[in-house]
Amino acid sequence: MVGKQTDLDFTRFDEDAFRACLSDSIDYAVMEKTDQAAVVPLDAGWSDVGCWSSLSDVIPSDDKGNVLQGDVLTVDCRQSFVHASSRLVAAIGLEGYCVVETKDTVFVAPKDRDQDVKQIVDQLKQLNRQETVLHRRVSRPWGAYESVDQGANFQVKRLTVRPAARL
Repeated sequence: MVGKQTDLDFTRFDEDAFRACLSDSIDYAVMEKTDQAAVVPLDAGWSDVGCWSSLSDVIPSDDKGNVLQGDVLTVDCRQSFVHASSRLVAAIGLEGYCVVETKDTVFVAPKDRDQDVKQIVDQLKQLNRQETVLHRRVSRPWGAYESVDQGANFQVKRLTVRPAARL
């Protein structure tokens, strides 16, 4: 394939070519435009989990309808989805909310508006924020690095090097 570079077990695609690609789902971009596809009926219990709140439909909930993942404490919460990846999340009095905590960010929205996260992403892009292109933990062929702290003239990273790998 033209426009790619192999780096150990990473494949890096040409940035300009990648950015020129339309942001479209495979349904519209490929499947609706081909006469080379076949469809086979299958009842496999498929659920199109396209947003955080839709996980509530496929993950068991507690007796109040909450789906709680990770280190989560709640008081008087109902019909909410609360996910904690890296620290304790405590919630009081939520009804019908989606709360997602990761090392990168904390996202809070009514469950019926969690797909509006695209508006936040658009704002981040307009502000040239790094969150749209870099995660706090970045994988590399030799391992990974995690941003611990940064300021105007410095950045502190935690490096994790795979056994027998080198920088």
